[in-house]
Amino acid sequence: MPWAFIAPQLQTVYKSLERFYVGAVRHAPAVSTSGMEWHLQRIAFDVMGGRDLVPQHLFIAARCARVTVLTGEVPDSGGIRAYALDADRELKESGARPLSEYGPALEAAVRKLSEEAVRAAGAVGNEAASGFCDRLADVLLRDARTRYPAIA
Repeated sequence: MPWAFIAPQLQTVYKSLERFYVGAVRHAPAVSTSGMEWHLQRIAFDVMGGRDLVPQHLFIAARCARVTVLTGEVPDSGGIRAYALDADRELKESGARPLSEYGPALEAAVRKLSEEAVRAAGAVGNEAASGFCDRLADVLLRDARTRYPAIA
């Protein structure tokens, strides 16, 4: 897999999540707005590590999750591809390497994050849940730009 070198970096992320989030979030349903946002972040990094994904995958998934919160529908494969193309343009314009490969792992990440974002929207409202997705996407965009800059 072309992104296999990310595995050691994910271990650092997991250690941080364990130290800072596990006490507040765990895998149990969150009860506060912050807890719900942290739970979404935790799910995102679990998905990233479990499928050997990179920030670009999750950036696209976060953008799709935001759309899902606003429309109430998880996009189908064609919708995911359309949103992925838009998100890839955003990645490239921001100086990050675009993903350009939209396989089953991306679809699984989109579905998982979208389901969690919709669950959060049911508890805190669409505006707050879409904000969760935006903030997560911002972090992932910075990460992608830093660790995977665009190739000239």
